[in-house]
Amino acid sequence: MNMRVPAGLLMAALCACGVETSNSAPSQTAVQAAGQAAGQTPQQVSASDPQTPCMEAHITGVGGPAPQPGKAQSGVFIRYGTVETGCDGIRLQFDAGRGTLMRLAQIPAKRPPRFITPQSLDALFITHAHSDHTSSLPDIISTRWVLSKNDGQFSASPPPPGRYSPLPVICFGVSCEPVSNATAMWDSHEIPARAKNDFRTTRPEADIREFTLSDTPQTVWQRGALTVSAITVDHIEDSVGYKIETAAGSVCISGDTDLSDNLIAACDGVDVLIHETVHPVLAALVDAPPGGADPKFVEVVENVYKSHTDTGVLSAFDGSVSALVMTHMTPGVGAGGFQGIPLAPYLNKLDPDRSNGPLRSDDFCSVLRAGGYEGVAHLAVDRFS
Repeated sequence: MNMRVPAGLLMAALCACGVETSNSAPSQTAVQAAGQAAGQTPQQVSASDPQTPCMEAHITGVGGPAPQPGKAQSGVFIRYGTVETGCDGIRLQFDAGRGTLMRLAQIPAKRPPRFITPQSLDALFITHAHSDHTSSLPDIISTRWVLSKNDGQFSASPPPPGRYSPLPVICFGVSCEPVSNATAMWDSHEIPARAKNDFRTTRPEADIREFTLSDTPQTVWQRGALTVSAITVDHIEDSVGYKIETAAGSVCISGDTDLSDNLIAACDGVDVLIHETVHPVLAALVDAPPGGADPKFVEVVENVYKSHTDTGVLSAFDGSVSALVMTHMTPGVGAGGFQGIPLAPYLNKLDPDRSNGPLRSDDFCSVLRAGGYEGVAHLAVDRFS
């Protein structure tokens, strides 16, 4: 099958499915329009017309609620510009789990301070209200305020650089609640103290842009040639995915969801699909729980499994997307157990030829291929983990 990612779309920090890769280091050739799929090297893309549109997608976190060494929680950073700007014109963050600001600071940029800062983001999009997708909201919103020292209270025309503007946050229904309450913990001291010391006339807040949505994808943000549409998906209340379309290519971000017919339809033909996934080892655990397991525990595991997409059924996207990136894996790569239950016996039942050890990237890749997905596929790792 001839799968092609368009020139101008780069992705960072991935391990390729179908080749032997280290679980601790990102592939150097990742999903790159500049790589094998498009038949060009990064040097060739860099040497093209400086005004050629280009887009980058960076995985800022793959982790879930439980802390894991080297893993931030869910997030995707996308920037869009031209070759001349290093693809760095519009800057968008999708979800903001724990560690997002640290991951953003590890992404190099051409313009000072040479990395991504919260005050330089053009918008932030929330897929749903779970904490592993929103826990960095207080950090991002307050830091944007703290670092933007000038509120415009001093006489100057035009306003000097650094003037504070609330971060636009695009959200749906209950997913807006974590945004509106993000900085309340600092109301009694932190905010008044900083406002007094720095002669501030503002407070940290988000510019909440709530949208309504039916089953039909809807445009929720647009600037120039870049359009973001929201898509209802099947997870908790008011969960959405997003589709980003530009002159350089297109990306879909699933958020958390069971296999979604809406997402399959809306993302048909995109260049890159970034999709969360759950390994079927959880289904095996539900089918044959360890002796003495609390029935409520089994129900919890089953609920986790049913509210995410089994790696094997991602074959529903085979042939309809140019490249698949699996992210936010459950259980995570490197996990030896789930909720205290060892996974090795269940993994070995699923694959008798598998060597012992914790869950590995090739465990997800082998399930994906066995399920019938034949296209370009990668497993995301944190930006610099």
